[in-house]
Amino acid sequence: MSEPLSVALNRDRLHDIDVRERYAAGGPFVVELTNHGEAMHVHLHLDDRLSEVAELAANNHYVEEGDTVTVEVGANPRSEPLTGKLKVVTGYGAQTAYVDVTVEEHAPSKSPIEVDEDLARPQRRTQSTRNRSRNRNGSGLDGLREEYAGGTLAVAGVGVLLLLALLGVGLVVDGALVLVAVGMVVGALLVAAAVMLR
Repeated sequence: MSEPLSVALNRDRLHDIDVRERYAAGGPFVVELTNHGEAMHVHLHLDDRLSEVAELAANNHYVEEGDTVTVEVGANPRSEPLTGKLKVVTGYGAQTAYVDVTVEEHAPSKSPIEVDEDLARPQRRTQSTRNRSRNRNGSGLDGLREEYAGGTLAVAGVGVLLLLALLGVGLVVDGALVLVAVGMVVGALLVAAAVMLR
């Protein structure tokens, strides 16, 4: 919101109006009516041109002695500034003052975020960055070895148990079929170990 437009009433004499001649706002603003003397009625009016972009919350106001009344003025800035007149009347027409009010074009409330040009260029990955990334993701060779070490031991354990069971069966049965089965188990164990240790 823009700074208030201050209007001093009854400062020098009854019904006196002391206000600046020009005022600019970048959007909604308030008119502050400060009474320095006897209680009085104040009328505010926007001319046709100013009414295109601004609107008063209320036109007629009663201001007590020593009191300040705040009047809201809604304003919708356009792409170009617009100037019109605000009329201030006291004592039912005893005194009148005009203020040239310019509603300026809307300025963005937030400044755009500035981005350093270096951030727009792709960053080169250093060896230490790659190593950190691999360790975090577990995608480096060390990570794979650690990940599969437990699996390799489990497969080897199961393979040894199968091998011992087949040898036990071979001693009891004594046949060529048992030797073929033992060869297949040993071959499968070797293939599994080679794949996991790659």
